[in-house]
Parts: sequence; C-alpha cells; structure tokens
Amino acid sequence: MEPWLDNVDRSKSVKTHGALKASYIVLHNTMGGSVTGSIDHLNEKTNGYGYHLLIERDGSVYQTAPLNRATRHAGLSNWRGWDNLNSFSIGVSFGNYGPIRRKGSHYENEYGGRMRENEVIPGPVRHYNGARPYAEAGWERYPDAQVKAGLRVCRDIIDRLPIRDVIRHDDVAIGRKFDTGPALSLTPFTELVGDRSAELVNRYRVVTPNDTLTIRDHHSHRGNRLDALADGAEVFVLSKSYFTRAGQTWIGKWWLISLDGFQRTGFVHSDYLELAEPYA
Repeated sequence: MEPWLDNVDRSKSVKTHGALKASYIVLHNTMGGSVTGSIDHLNEKTNGYGYHLLIERDGSVYQTAPLNRATRHAGLSNWRGWDNLNSFSIGVSFGNYGPIRRKGSHYENEYGGRMRENEVIPGPVRHYNGARPYAEAGWERYPDAQVKAGLRVCRDIIDRLPIRDVIRHDDVAIGRKFDTGPALSLTPFTELVGDRSAELVNRYRVVTPNDTLTIRDHHSHRGNRLDALADGAEVFVLSKSYFTRAGQTWIGKWWLISLDGFQRTGFVHSDYLELAEPYA
C-alpha cells in the first residue's frame, strides 16, 4: 500500500507514533485560521499531536504523515467498543473555526478568528457536560471546494485501506470535543464506504422492568426528551460519553445509541443497559 496520496502538499510533517493499520477515518476541524498555521501550532505548542491530512478552505490538501503511521489526532476516544482511535484510524482535518459567537456585526471565535454573516450557519453551540447553549452562536461553513476535496481524500484512502466507516471526532470523544460540528454533513462521507454491515456490533438490551428508558438529544439529564424505549428493547451503543471534573476524565453515564445500528438516535443512561452482544 502506497502510504502517500497523489496531488497533495508534503512540505510539512507532524510527529508519528508507531505503525498503523487503519480501520476508520476520523474527521476533525482545526479550530483555527490557515491550515499551515495549524500545522505549525501542532509542531510548536503541542506534545506530538497531529493529523494525517489537512484540507484548506480553498480545497488545498496537505498530507503531514503517511497512512501507515499513527498520529495523535483523536485523544481519549471510543467507538463501538473500540478504545483509543489513534491506534486504528486516519485523522483528516478541515481548516475551520468550528463554533463561533456573534460579536456585533460579525462572528468571532474564542481565538479571535472573525467570520462574516454569510460564512456562518446559525445554531446553538452546546458546550461540555450539559452546559447551556451559547447565545447568538453559529458554526463556520465548510466551502464547497473544501468539502469536495475532503470527499476525494476519503475516497482515495478507502481505495487503499480496509476502512469500515467514516466518523466525526465529536462522535468518538463526546463531552470532550465538538468537531466537526453540524455544519458538515457526514452522509456523503459514509456513502463512500459502501457495505457497513461489519459495524452492526456492540448490541445492548434495555433493562427497565415496569418502566421505560428516556432517549435525550444531549449527553446529560438536561437534554430534551426525544423518545422512550421499552424494557427489553435492543439498541446498538455507538459511543460512551466522557465526563471531566478538576482535570480528571472518566467514562460518563450517557451513551450514544442507534436503533438501526447506523443512524445516531440519541443518548440514554447506561445504568439501564446490559450487554447483549459485544464488539467482535
């Protein structure tokens, strides 16, 4: 397998951390301005973190690590019973500020990045551990050229590697991260994979005798009620949320589930689930 894609800029690199046999692609955003500036920041200010590929807003693609070497892009993470996504995934990041707040006539993110009205999709930004949404907030749009380049990159990776699925950082690090956010549709990326039946794993059963289990739209009791599940219902657990306090992080009680194994249905409290079929 050729570990470098065609028609990419290889002028910059990030630190790698051992051999990699990838099963997933994890999508990120940089939370910053230019992609090259983000790469420099990763190299100068962080402890060996980095992505395999970064995509600028104009569609320019930078590959900073070979596809057969692990990078630290996902951090503490889990998906369908797997832990530590760094060990078996490719990190692809889009140059994008992510969540952004209105400041007078423009939008601005916490690092000073400024956006015009037409560059932002309005919508709530819910922070960690169930905190209330920001007021007058939104998300930076992903330009068409950038999305098309991202799809091309993922298609090239899937052609080279046995990729099971394409997922977002905010799916595998719930409560810790919120990239890529709602401004990027995941559907065109998952459609590149084709047969995803191997992902129908990590099945749990609802245990609520004489009661029902509430499904919420957020990983806390503050989330809005979406629906309820009867005792004995079976669900697929996609990801377990994280809870951080005083610098310590634990697996949380609110888990992201799917009724059909693919669509993200919502969050339920894990005290009322029992394992029916683990990851295999």
